[in-house]
Amino acid sequence: PRPAPGAQPAPPPAPAPAADPIPPVAQAPGDIAPNAPTLLGPASEIRRGLGLQAFIDGQYVLPKFTQTADRGFTVNDAAIYLAKDFGGGVAAMIDLPFASDNTTDNNVEFGTQKAQAFLQWNHGVLSTKFGQFDTIYGVEQNDSKDRFFADAGLVKTTQIPLTHTGALVGVGFEHFVIRGLIADVNNTSSQSTAAANNGNLEFGLQGRFDFAPMYVAVGALFGEDHNIQEERTNLLVDVMGGFKIDRFRLDAYVNSLSTAGVEDASTTVGVLSTFELTPALGLGARLEWLKDSQANFLGLGGQYDALALTVGPSWKVLPEVTLRGDANFANVEASAGGDDESLLSLGASVVAGF
Repeated sequence: PRPAPGAQPAPPPAPAPAADPIPPVAQAPGDIAPNAPTLLGPASEIRRGLGLQAFIDGQYVLPKFTQTADRGFTVNDAAIYLAKDFGGGVAAMIDLPFASDNTTDNNVEFGTQKAQAFLQWNHGVLSTKFGQFDTIYGVEQNDSKDRFFADAGLVKTTQIPLTHTGALVGVGFEHFVIRGLIADVNNTSSQSTAAANNGNLEFGLQGRFDFAPMYVAVGALFGEDHNIQEERTNLLVDVMGGFKIDRFRLDAYVNSLSTAGVEDASTTVGVLSTFELTPALGLGARLEWLKDSQANFLGLGGQYDALALTVGPSWKVLPEVTLRGDANFANVEASAGGDDESLLSLGASVVAGF
């Protein structure tokens, strides 16, 4: 029909919004973890005012290939998050984690790993953290709520630090972010680049490019162990990248860890992919290869190579409840005449956030 005399023509339809850039790997408040379950937002999201959040991840696994003992029923992971936004770009957060002790009595332990307590200040392109905070390295995040699979892979478990205790400074632009950190190694975790309690600092740097639908990040973490006379350098080099197209996502990562007093650096390569069959149901696969690893795995001492594969679904049964299943296979080849191991485990977990 023709418009009435004097009527204004209808405005043209608004253009479709641009595709969101791939979620950043950075584990700062407000970020979304790569390959996170679709039901829950980021664990450390800070809301205006005082916020309280929590999650519980109950799991059954028999056996679990990263422990010497069978697991059965456990509290795989849980945490309470307390955050305060003071305004003016200033915020604070406390992360209190819980988990079963799978190696002894299976009792729930509090605050032994992954705890956070930090102040944060954002101003323009500048952001800072001071205290103890999650690492900036690695594709998979610390809390199981922010991962596709209930358990982190071997690369996260054996190569990547959990937290840093110190200061983090970042400068962000439209497509590029660079971050640097200086930290005391005493509380970083067993995978720190320097042994705990040696009185030294570690220094880290990471640059990240985001060009939707893909990203690339390169970082390094350096420290020295002065308790060792020769080959005292500890160095982690971490390279990762990925893309998200429609319902498919893929992250690939390579890293090298040189440990003080050890001649050979351990090298790892991994691929993590997920596909959303429906908004509530997804499938995932993770393939990782470790060479010359020195980390404790199944009680193995010395050096070994390992190949690990994990596959399984993630089903959002309620807006804040997800059921996850996984099948894990690992083949471990020990060096210097050690025993080889081939292991298979099946598991299921229920994670709920509130």
